Amino acid sequence: MSNNKNPFFKVENLQHLELKVSGINSTSQVPFKENSLHLIQILENGICIEVPPKSCAMGHSLSLNISGLSMEEPIPVIGVIENIEGDSNNIVQLKFRQYSQENWKKLLEYFSGKQTSINTFIKNSRK
Repeated sequence: MSNNKNPFFKVENLQHLELKVSGINSTSQVPFKENSLHLIQILENGICIEVPPKSCAMGHSLSLNISGLSMEEPIPVIGVIENIEGDSNNIVQLKFRQYSQENWKKLLEYFSGKQTSINTFIKNSRK
């Protein structure tokens, strides 16, 4: 049991928000090592991820599995790199080309609900 006395905020709930990304660079046919991809941002029809340096280039196709949040099955996606940033050119924006729009919408709604809860907590804590 948590020692946290705040009824609105429980640290252990944050652990459930982590998504894991794994997969392969389909263009180069090189799989990503386990835990080498890190989710940075969820987009309406894509994601921004941190990748190992020099593992991707503009226009490369990535085949990924997104899992976590107690999902029964990972969400498979295929996308194309549309933007590369970062000091080591290792932050990529992937636009999905093939994915379950229904499953992705559910994921977006889940995170939107969590954000609403956080905003409510912050608003109430300022009173």
